[in-house]
Amino acid sequence: MAKIISVFYVVLLSLSLIDLSVAVRKPVGFYKLSNGKISITVTNWGATVQSVIVPDKQGGHRGFSDVIWTVLEHVKDGSSPYITLYYRSFDGEQGFPGDLDVFVTYALAGNSLSISMKAKALSKATPVNLAHHGYWNLGGHNSGNILNNTIKIYGSKITPVDDELIPTGKFLSVKGTPFDFLEANTIGSRIGELSAGYDINYVIDGAEEQFKKVAEVYDGKSGRFMELWADKPGVQFYTGNMLGGEKGKDGAVYGAHAGLCLETQGFPDAVNHPNFPSQIVNPGDEYKHFMLYNGSSSSSSGAPGQSGDEESGQWCVARPSVPFKTLQEAMDYACGEGGADWDDDGDDEDDDGDDDDDDGGGEEETGWHGRGDGMVEKTG
Repeated sequence: MAKIISVFYVVLLSLSLIDLSVAVRKPVGFYKLSNGKISITVTNWGATVQSVIVPDKQGGHRGFSDVIWTVLEHVKDGSSPYITLYYRSFDGEQGFPGDLDVFVTYALAGNSLSISMKAKALSKATPVNLAHHGYWNLGGHNSGNILNNTIKIYGSKITPVDDELIPTGKFLSVKGTPFDFLEANTIGSRIGELSAGYDINYVIDGAEEQFKKVAEVYDGKSGRFMELWADKPGVQFYTGNMLGGEKGKDGAVYGAHAGLCLETQGFPDAVNHPNFPSQIVNPGDEYKHFMLYNGSSSSSSGAPGQSGDEESGQWCVARPSVPFKTLQEAMDYACGEGGADWDDDGDDEDDDGDDDDDDGGGEEETGWHGRGDGMVEKTG
């Protein structure tokens, strides 16, 4: 009987060793789970979680548009009035690492509005992707919707999104789709082919950080024309799909498509897509973003893509064939040479006393809301 029991235990031990050897030979795999909002990667090696990705779309529950900024400078009149505001985002605010100094300057010159942003990481690497979410209705704030406005967007690709409006990481040509505005067309011409309206990031043609034309908008009824220039690789085109019952000035109520947004930016959700241009700013480095809106109220300006009356002074930036390399070059072209250099402290002199702008671009220190690597939803 003792022999039989001994043999039985030996057999069990042998079977255990066989099972162990089979387990070691199993392939190691990585398995992704995603519900459109959160994705995790699990491995069968130890049944452990390898990564958790929570895309940042809002920049935290309280974006930079919901905090009080410090006014650094305010020149309220003259030929080039401007205001510069400052905000210090502390380490851990909204879940983002490191202290961050952010600045924004709004300036008027001729028929142009410029918005210049800067942000400087002080202690830790952090994602920074600032956007201006202003609504535009060239017909007037109470003129109805913008669907009859004509628009031209200088982007031949978009970054498509999933059902939760999170970018997939792919690029899609606009040719043959309702997103094709390479040739000027009315906004409402194909909006019915979309579920609610436009809310997508366009990849602007040209070098990533080159100052270039982004879009043109024309309202045929009023004759107003606007063009947008910027130095970021993307622009979020949004047609106010979620507006409804918003109370505006003079008792106006804004409904769906009452305004459009053209938010120049880095690509949303870039931290989760290595093929997107990085939006990480390392300590000591500086984030810069400059936008220039040029307007005309002259009917001679014509629809997007057509040339206007450059002699009339209706446009601050006409249409040079080569995009500007610096802010000062753009402003000189826009409003004539001799304008103030915009350097880091907002005065008319370079900080180091030489004739060159310290950052090579002559931009005023600036910043905006939401430093998350995604789109920003509101403006002040």
